[in-house]
Amino acid sequence: MPNDSTSPSAADSLAMRSARPLKVRVNGLNHHLREWPGTGAQRVLLLHGWMDDSSSWQFLVDCLPASWHLIAPDWRGFGDSEWAREGYWFPQYQADLDALLTQLDAHWGPAPVDFIGHSMGGNIVCTYAGLRPA
Repeated sequence: MPNDSTSPSAADSLAMRSARPLKVRVNGLNHHLREWPGTGAQRVLLLHGWMDDSSSWQFLVDCLPASWHLIAPDWRGFGDSEWAREGYWFPQYQADLDALLTQLDAHWGPAPVDFIGHSMGGNIVCTYAGLRPA
């Protein structure tokens, strides 16, 4: 690779958008979120799959437009979110998503939200969309 001032350095190719950790109380449990603020109005929730957590989105975050406001919650019982004593059922995850969206609207103002879901997160958001169409 040429060594001039226009060539990207190794540090540039490894640069990551920094996440800001957030804590919110959702349906009686403390939930951890990662937020990658964006310069635009596009709000996107990144919903992880089984045996993952919000940090698993970092590789994708670094490829998405910097203007997008990205938010990745840890589902109940995953990552740094609190564990639930009563178990883990899809209706509870859907209720958590609904309550989280209400809180986000209260914090940042109402705005459309796009979703990217992987594995379990994709299943939750697909069924949620059927339960709560826009």
